[in-house]
Amino acid sequence: YGEDILEYKPELELLGVHVAFKQNYQLLVDNFSLIRDQITPDVTILMLKCLRYAEIPQHFAKKLKELKWLKTCLGFRAPPGTFLVNDDWKCLLNIVDDVPLLDLKFYGDEIRVYAGELRKVSVIVGFIEASKAIACRVTKLLCSSLFTEERGVAMLECYRELSTKHGKLPVDLANCMKYERWLHTSLGFRAPQEAIIFGSEWEHVSKISNLPFIDDYYYSEYGQGKGISIYRDELMALGAKAELKHGAPFVISGLKIPHDASAITPEAVISLLKCIRSWKMLGSALPDNFMSSINLRWVKTTAGYRHPKNCLLFGPACSSLHRDDGPFVDEVFYGQEILSYESELHTLGVIVDARAGCALMAQCLKSCSNGDAISRIYSYLEALRWKPRNANDNWIWVPQGSDNGQWVSPDRCVLYDRNSLFGSQLHVLVTWYDYKLLRFFKTVFGVKGHPTIGDYCRLWIMWQNSKSTPTPKDCAAFFEFVDKNWNTEIGKYLAGSITKVPVCSEDRILLLPKQDVFIPDDLLLEDLFRMQAEQPLFVWYPPASLSLLSPAKLNEIYSTVGVQKISKVVTRDESEDLKLDHSLTMVQKGTVIKPGLLRIILAFLADPALDFPAEKRHEMVSCLTNVVVYETAMPLTVSYQVGLSSGRSLNVKSARIFRWEREESRIFMTRNFGSASLENAERVQCAAYFAEEISKGLLFERTDQVPALAELIMAGFLLDFDVPAVRFLLKFKNVRLLEDDEQFCSYLA
Repeated sequence: YGEDILEYKPELELLGVHVAFKQNYQLLVDNFSLIRDQITPDVTILMLKCLRYAEIPQHFAKKLKELKWLKTCLGFRAPPGTFLVNDDWKCLLNIVDDVPLLDLKFYGDEIRVYAGELRKVSVIVGFIEASKAIACRVTKLLCSSLFTEERGVAMLECYRELSTKHGKLPVDLANCMKYERWLHTSLGFRAPQEAIIFGSEWEHVSKISNLPFIDDYYYSEYGQGKGISIYRDELMALGAKAELKHGAPFVISGLKIPHDASAITPEAVISLLKCIRSWKMLGSALPDNFMSSINLRWVKTTAGYRHPKNCLLFGPACSSLHRDDGPFVDEVFYGQEILSYESELHTLGVIVDARAGCALMAQCLKSCSNGDAISRIYSYLEALRWKPRNANDNWIWVPQGSDNGQWVSPDRCVLYDRNSLFGSQLHVLVTWYDYKLLRFFKTVFGVKGHPTIGDYCRLWIMWQNSKSTPTPKDCAAFFEFVDKNWNTEIGKYLAGSITKVPVCSEDRILLLPKQDVFIPDDLLLEDLFRMQAEQPLFVWYPPASLSLLSPAKLNEIYSTVGVQKISKVVTRDESEDLKLDHSLTMVQKGTVIKPGLLRIILAFLADPALDFPAEKRHEMVSCLTNVVVYETAMPLTVSYQVGLSSGRSLNVKSARIFRWEREESRIFMTRNFGSASLENAERVQCAAYFAEEISKGLLFERTDQVPALAELIMAGFLLDFDVPAVRFLLKFKNVRLLEDDEQFCSYLA
């Protein structure tokens, strides 16, 4: 049409042609067509105005999101992901590269007026959107391992600036900075809350734990040449730990005890205890892997390096001990400060309660060889009322010098040995220990206070089987113990143990088989055999200076163990016949068997305890009244024989004064012994033999009564059986002659 048509604008307008814009943005939207080569700042502003003023801009906005019409520092781009930078948060752009920023030099500041419209087509305009976009970009960089140390420092610088300006960061950005693993540490990349800012407080504990210290060297070229340390406050705000008390989880989880325990410094242990205290304040139990890690020999004690559970803390209850008596935590090495961590040490397994330490000290007891130290440990265990699981184990230390000795079981020990008999059999503890420990040994280990009958029997067996023999003093002490503890059971026990009994030979003791030794219950037989025997034949009796033990009691003991009385085992032989020839002279009747003798016998037999009726008594006496008495010049001898275990017999002969041949009703007596001119000794001898012969002949069925009757007859013999004297004798002995017997005596007279 040429330019002439412009002169007809009113007419064209009447025809419906739009000859002026008149803010008709909807018309532009409806007929929108983008020619890329003609995109100018004014066109861009017009498009944004269309978004603002068009009646129905939704379709238009969607179309604009897909077209590359915004000029950025990286060329023309579609609106999504494009940034309209703002000074309040532009520091975010330092964290990542290649951010498409709207070219403000191209558009001028006018474009900021349309921030709302730009936001509608997904241009990143505000702080929150920018933070979210940058956080997303950072995450992608971290996933592709393209996040450099420079970006890390930029992140911290940005955090510092944004925190100053805005106080609180948007959630996405804050979470990215706190929880993404972008900080380089000694253990690799970690999130700030998983990292530690190194300081002097961490120096010692780092020797025993692998800790994620932020790598200052890695960031050394940045941060104004001071590395990352200038961002200490920011790192702490993001969750990094600077103080040991806040880093307990790192120490606990990273614990690594070195193989060489001597490399662990006291300061490192104190630091570890501080961390345990901090951990416990959170109310959590220490993890199993930590408890497993510390179960090594690393705690310095006075007995070397030990597992925590095998050492103790020295406390007031240990006052009876020296520090080197057991594996006590070395306070000199660690310093007094370690005592303030009693609870933490207990958590590690260190024994801090004295009573709980008894078991460990009891174990240490066995490895100790110093007598003084062992006594102190015993005192410690005694004070805390410790009891062993097995009291029969070798718990008792028997010293042999200052640092030597042996461990023995309680049954090989005794507290006291009053007579010093058991030095070679038992360990007598009073030799080395005081009363308090002796009581401990008795109540805890069951050590007997004194040797038992079993110990005494074993001692006697040892004497029996050894070449050495006991001294008289030892022998007396043995039998005194037996007497003091005598009962039927002990008698049986002795009878089964004792095979040899003591005899005396030249002032020393010999032990001979009990079958060849006898109890001398008959002095006449004792004298006969003692003179004839080649070796001692009779049991030993202690002299009064050694023992108060009576011979009667000792005889009871000897009898119980199997020693026989000489009177019971000897056999008597009077078989030699005397012929009635010219060598015999009949003695006048009544000269020997006198009325006084008969009165004594009848009175004795009348004792109700003997239960002899009158008829029986008179019959027994009648056998005496009818005997014929002969006097002979020939000696009257009796042969005694006793058998020995060797099979041979020992024979002795004794001269007798009287012999009563009961069956033949005759009595023989040696001439001159009936004379009244006998010396006193001969007269007593004659009285004794006569009394014994008459008593044995009468009471052959009641031999237990022979000694009593013999005693009365002997007394009567010495009184020449004078009837008035006999009457007094019977009365004095409380023996009554009954009326029937009195009449019988009168009849015999």
